[in-house]
Amino acid sequence: DMLLDEDGNRGQVRRAPDDVLRIQHKRPTMVFHPNETFEVSLIPHLIGRERSGTFQYSVFLIATDQQQVIHQQQHLVELQTQSKFPVWNNLKLPIPSRPGVYNIEFRVDSKRFTDTLVRPAPLATRRIQFVVVGGIDAPPAQQAKWKEILKFNPANPAWWEHLASLNPTEQLKYLTGSSPSDLGFKPFGNEQVQEIEHDGKPYSKLTEGGWQAYPLTIEHLNRPHLLEVEYPSNVPQTMALSILEPNALGKIMPLGIDSGFYLHKPEWSQGTTSLKHKILFWPKTKHPMLVLRNQFGTRDAIFGEIRVSELQGRISDLYSNDSRSADAMPTTRSKRQALTYFHKPFFMENFGALEAKAGDNTTTLDDWNTFYQGGVRLADYLQYAGNSGTILNVLSDGSSLFPSAYFNSRPKYDSGVFFSNGQDPIKKDVVEMLFRIFDERKLVFIPAFQLSGRLHELEAIGEYDKSIYLKYSPDTNTTLASQALYNPLDPRVQGVLRKLLTSVVERYQQHDSFGGICLELTPSTYTQLPSTNWVPDEKTLTRFFEQQQLVPSATHKENLQAIHQRYRREWTTWISEELMNFYVQLAEDLQQTFSSNSQARIYLSTSELYATRRSTTNDDNDDQVPNANDAADEMQVPPFTKDEILEEIGKLKKNRCKDCAGVLAEMLKGAGPILVDILTDLYNNIITQTAVPPAAWKKSVLTVLHKSGPVD
Repeated sequence: DMLLDEDGNRGQVRRAPDDVLRIQHKRPTMVFHPNETFEVSLIPHLIGRERSGTFQYSVFLIATDQQQVIHQQQHLVELQTQSKFPVWNNLKLPIPSRPGVYNIEFRVDSKRFTDTLVRPAPLATRRIQFVVVGGIDAPPAQQAKWKEILKFNPANPAWWEHLASLNPTEQLKYLTGSSPSDLGFKPFGNEQVQEIEHDGKPYSKLTEGGWQAYPLTIEHLNRPHLLEVEYPSNVPQTMALSILEPNALGKIMPLGIDSGFYLHKPEWSQGTTSLKHKILFWPKTKHPMLVLRNQFGTRDAIFGEIRVSELQGRISDLYSNDSRSADAMPTTRSKRQALTYFHKPFFMENFGALEAKAGDNTTTLDDWNTFYQGGVRLADYLQYAGNSGTILNVLSDGSSLFPSAYFNSRPKYDSGVFFSNGQDPIKKDVVEMLFRIFDERKLVFIPAFQLSGRLHELEAIGEYDKSIYLKYSPDTNTTLASQALYNPLDPRVQGVLRKLLTSVVERYQQHDSFGGICLELTPSTYTQLPSTNWVPDEKTLTRFFEQQQLVPSATHKENLQAIHQRYRREWTTWISEELMNFYVQLAEDLQQTFSSNSQARIYLSTSELYATRRSTTNDDNDDQVPNANDAADEMQVPPFTKDEILEEIGKLKKNRCKDCAGVLAEMLKGAGPILVDILTDLYNNIITQTAVPPAAWKKSVLTVLHKSGPVD
């Protein structure tokens, strides 16, 4: 323990448990089938000073949902002289038949104290965690059906009877910071809610900027619940709904269960029938908070009755897919798929999966329970919603949900690496777990990849050849930290990406649920070029001139000017063809890897392909005038040059009509050398700044000429 600076920050260096009791095994993943055997060796390493005497190695297999020991083994070790602890070789542990998450706990004790009533602390302990997918789960006590547990209309005074049954000292105070006496039994909001009558029914209306929170009453935690919020079908509105609950530390996190509806043109509904917005969720507390918000400032948001139902039994029994054999799978896959799309690996948070407390009780981390609970609930939701599967991002921002030899994964989407007890002997293979869950449910799983992190092989090349990186200035060889890293036009970059994606296919394609892979094309990845602010390197330009059979200039700077002026069309066409050939080659590679009867394919996602400043600005304010500079970036319009202006002036024909301002073509021709600077600046201001074309350019004079015949 040491003091780091004058501000009182301290650092602590300690030995990790996975170094004291080392685990050795040959498994590629800690995802098991039921009734397997896990062969493992326990290697004590430098447990204090050398010792002598009798010692006991123990191992316990514990079901995490019940905290119950279901298997244990002991092994006695006799050390006649002071020496190192021996290895416990070839320990065979039976994997349970019931699906779920399990802990394996190892410990080393001194035998002379094991028979006493008060045991001292063990010499060393270690825990590892694994997950079992498949097998026989406990049958549900009831037939699958929805049971209504709560119904109230906030516009009806009788709903106060529901609120009076709550204990206001529980889940109400953490949202507002108020004391229980301040809250009383009242719902809370910003006082922008009104009770109205619409089509003869009582409704609540949230005016501009209004929000309101209501506590819900839950009987059984972690079961599927269905929230239904009524709203009129003939009122245009935008409503946002959130279900807020604290995590294991009692804190409200920014990412959770958020939903909403947008009713733009209700003209199709001529009646007074109300609609219902439904949210499937798994409550973690007895009184989660439902928050409703008016998302559109110029319209009111109207809602009526609120209902909560609890599922008795299992969703897979109530909304099961049609059973089909393995032989019938290709036929089913050939049908049109209805797939949900997750742009980020947040399915655990989206479905309220529990995180585990860290050892210091100051933060929560992702363990196997977090991912397993989220994966099962994801499959439940897909079946409830009638979807055939999902496209789920498993690699984003350099953080992955699977192990790979091609990169080091960041802990952004799997924070379990920060557990101080070393409970993950190898990186979690969450993708393998999801495939096995989807195999059982007969769903389709397509992992998506946002390739933006550093790859080992390309970094090794970059140490001596910087041309594989994208450049953002002619005078530098470095990339901007916020931009894409590698040049997707470089054959070496394409080759490494092909090997990476092929390795993923080879790892998972044996699963029946494998539907292919999805490649996300965004400006921040190296599967797609960014906007026009990148500078081609010399090798890329050399390939362009050679393949197009064009004569390059003597300097790199002149070649850069050429691709933006004289060879602009050839350059943009070549870029498009190169990227398209890369995607086609990927598809051909993967098609050769897929089994012969597989219907899997490669998908290209363009959800953020045009994520420019202009589109982001327009999302925030639809009425704002777009910036011409952003538009030029999107269209990749190079600046006008003086030579181009003079060339176009020379093409003007003489003896033509003047414009509304009295300007003739002869005037422009005669003053061309003088006006060229002014016109060049004007045109470039129009496409690169906020200038607009002169109003006179939008006017014309139409003169009707009488040729022959009667005038009228």
